[in-house]
Amino acid sequence: MTQRLAILAALAVAAGPAVAHHGWGSYDAANPVTVAGPILTSKFDPCALALTGSMLFSAEASHIVLNPVFQAKMALVATGLINVAVYELGAKRAVEALPPGADMPTRARIAGFLSLGL
Repeated sequence: MTQRLAILAALAVAAGPAVAHHGWGSYDAANPVTVAGPILTSKFDPCALALTGSMLFSAEASHIVLNPVFQAKMALVATGLINVAVYELGAKRAVEALPPGADMPTRARIAGFLSLGL
């Protein structure tokens, strides 16, 4: 128990400078700053998201699974993946074969409307 308290105290002390560093003290709404220029690199790593998400989930999986908000989120994620599968397996070839200016196939429209609804 005392070891946990010591660890929590150390984390609280270490968090102080981080909070102070990321404060709003230097923000001035009267003087907006505009940054312009090309974006040279941009990286998105879905593997890192999956790794950190699974680590968070594994820490308290039994509590998280019973949470209704988590269950709703997983239902929406599953619905989104099913929508991707419907498009990729059913409508993608038809969309790629369309000549310019042609109407979208019904399957592609349905997948699009489902995507917007999610």
